[in-house]
Amino acid sequence: MKLIKALWWGELPLWKTYWQYGVGVNLLLGAVLFTLQFNSLRLMSAVPGFVWIFRAVWLFAVFYGLFMVGAVWRSAGNYKGSGVYKVLARGAAVVGAIQVLRAVVETVTPAGIDEYSL
Repeated sequence: MKLIKALWWGELPLWKTYWQYGVGVNLLLGAVLFTLQFNSLRLMSAVPGFVWIFRAVWLFAVFYGLFMVGAVWRSAGNYKGSGVYKVLARGAAVVGAIQVLRAVVETVTPAGIDEYSL
Protein backbone atom coordinates (compact mmCIF):
# COMPACT_ATOMS: atom_id res chain seq x y z
CA MET A 1 0.00 0.00 0.00
CA LYS A 2 2.94 2.30 0.75
CA LEU A 3 4.23 1.81 -2.81
CA ILE A 4 0.84 2.61 -4.35
CA LYS A 5 0.58 5.77 -2.27
CA ALA A 6 4.16 6.82 -3.16
CA LEU A 7 3.49 6.21 -6.85
CA TRP A 8 0.22 8.15 -6.83
CA TRP A 9 1.70 11.20 -5.12
CA GLY A 10 4.81 11.22 -7.32
CA GLU A 11 7.16 10.51 -4.45
CA LEU A 12 9.27 7.98 -6.37
CA PRO A 13 12.00 9.12 -8.77
CA LEU A 14 10.69 9.98 -12.22
CA TRP A 15 12.86 7.41 -14.00
CA LYS A 16 11.58 4.62 -11.75
CA THR A 17 7.93 5.68 -12.02
CA TYR A 18 8.08 6.03 -15.79
CA TRP A 19 10.31 3.15 -16.86
CA GLN A 20 9.77 0.50 -14.19
CA TYR A 21 6.12 0.96 -13.29
CA GLY A 22 4.80 2.81 -16.34
CA VAL A 23 6.54 1.12 -19.25
CA GLY A 24 7.65 -2.18 -17.69
CA VAL A 25 4.44 -3.23 -15.98
CA ASN A 26 2.30 -2.03 -18.90
CA LEU A 27 4.39 -4.16 -21.28
CA LEU A 28 3.80 -7.18 -19.05
CA LEU A 29 0.05 -6.50 -18.89
CA GLY A 30 -0.04 -6.07 -22.66
CA ALA A 31 1.78 -9.38 -23.14
CA VAL A 32 -0.66 -11.16 -20.83
CA LEU A 33 -3.68 -9.68 -22.62
CA PHE A 34 -2.22 -10.51 -26.04
CA THR A 35 -1.53 -14.10 -24.98
CA LEU A 36 -5.03 -14.51 -23.54
CA GLN A 37 -6.67 -13.03 -26.63
CA PHE A 38 -4.48 -14.99 -29.06
CA ASN A 39 -5.38 -18.25 -27.32
CA SER A 40 -8.96 -17.30 -26.48
CA LEU A 41 -10.70 -19.93 -28.64
CA ARG A 42 -8.74 -22.75 -27.04
CA LEU A 43 -8.96 -21.30 -23.54
CA MET A 44 -12.71 -20.62 -23.68
CA SER A 45 -13.41 -24.31 -24.04
CA ALA A 46 -10.71 -25.44 -21.61
CA VAL A 47 -11.01 -22.91 -18.77
CA PRO A 48 -14.40 -22.37 -17.15
CA GLY A 49 -15.01 -18.67 -16.63
CA PHE A 50 -12.24 -17.65 -19.05
CA VAL A 51 -14.34 -14.76 -20.37
CA TRP A 52 -14.54 -13.26 -16.88
CA ILE A 53 -10.83 -13.79 -16.29
CA PHE A 54 -10.02 -11.97 -19.53
CA ARG A 55 -12.41 -9.12 -18.71
CA ALA A 56 -10.94 -8.78 -15.21
CA VAL A 57 -7.37 -8.60 -16.55
CA TRP A 58 -8.44 -6.10 -19.21
CA LEU A 59 -10.24 -3.93 -16.64
CA PHE A 60 -7.23 -4.05 -14.32
CA ALA A 61 -5.00 -2.97 -17.22
CA VAL A 62 -7.29 0.00 -17.96
CA PHE A 63 -7.33 1.17 -14.35
CA TYR A 64 -3.59 0.58 -13.99
CA GLY A 65 -2.94 2.60 -17.15
CA LEU A 66 -5.01 5.53 -15.86
CA PHE A 67 -3.36 5.24 -12.44
CA MET A 68 0.08 5.43 -14.06
CA VAL A 69 -0.91 8.51 -16.06
CA GLY A 70 -1.52 10.29 -12.76
CA ALA A 71 1.61 8.81 -11.16
CA VAL A 72 3.90 9.90 -14.01
CA TRP A 73 2.28 13.34 -14.15
CA ARG A 74 2.85 13.93 -10.42
CA SER A 75 6.34 12.45 -10.45
CA ALA A 76 7.26 14.79 -13.30
CA GLY A 77 5.92 17.70 -11.25
CA ASN A 78 8.18 16.72 -8.34
CA TYR A 79 11.24 16.15 -10.56
CA LYS A 80 14.12 18.48 -9.68
CA GLY A 81 16.26 17.88 -12.77
CA SER A 82 16.09 19.18 -16.31
CA GLY A 83 12.79 20.73 -17.37
CA VAL A 84 13.02 18.80 -20.63
CA TYR A 85 12.39 15.53 -18.78
CA LYS A 86 9.38 17.05 -17.02
CA VAL A 87 7.84 18.07 -20.35
CA LEU A 88 8.64 14.73 -22.01
CA ALA A 89 7.21 12.73 -19.10
CA ARG A 90 4.03 14.80 -18.99
CA GLY A 91 3.70 14.51 -22.76
CA ALA A 92 4.05 10.75 -22.46
CA ALA A 93 1.38 10.77 -19.74
CA VAL A 94 -1.03 12.59 -22.06
CA VAL A 95 -0.29 10.12 -24.87
CA GLY A 96 -0.80 7.25 -22.42
CA ALA A 97 -4.18 8.64 -21.35
CA ILE A 98 -5.25 8.94 -24.99
CA GLN A 99 -4.16 5.34 -25.65
CA VAL A 100 -6.10 4.00 -22.67
CA LEU A 101 -9.23 5.93 -23.63
CA ARG A 102 -8.89 4.80 -27.26
CA ALA A 103 -8.65 1.18 -26.14
CA VAL A 104 -11.75 1.56 -24.00
CA VAL A 105 -13.75 3.21 -26.81
CA GLU A 106 -12.64 0.61 -29.35
CA THR A 107 -13.61 -2.21 -27.02
CA VAL A 108 -17.02 -0.96 -25.92
CA THR A 109 -18.30 0.25 -29.31
CA PRO A 110 -20.43 -2.19 -31.34
CA ALA A 111 -17.56 -2.90 -33.75
CA GLY A 112 -15.21 -3.57 -30.84
CA ILE A 113 -17.71 -5.77 -29.09
CA ASP A 114 -18.07 -7.87 -32.26
CA GLU A 115 -14.30 -8.10 -32.71
CA TYR A 116 -13.53 -8.87 -29.06
CA SER A 117 -16.64 -10.91 -28.36
CA LEU A 118 -15.13 -12.77 -25.44
